[in-house]
Amino acid sequence: ALVPDRTIPCIWNVLTAGIFPTTFVGVILDSAVLLYVGRLVEPVWGSKELAWFITVVNLAVGTATFITMYVLYLLTFSEFFLYAQFGG
Repeated sequence: ALVPDRTIPCIWNVLTAGIFPTTFVGVILDSAVLLYVGRLVEPVWGSKELAWFITVVNLAVGTATFITMYVLYLLTFSEFFLYAQFGG
């Protein structure tokens, strides 16, 4: 999970937060969507391009989430924004 307070020493959390859902329902939904979309897109793009796309999207979403939560913490000083967990 992406926890903004623990991301600075473990920067890889920005990339891997989207890969690991935090709930069982998230695992089922993420797997179903990945299989469905992968079956549609992979023949057109190829395996390498699909993997690259998933990596770039995970990195962009993780980075945007981290920056947003950190800025919200700096604006409000509410520790909720530092310790909120995001994943999947």
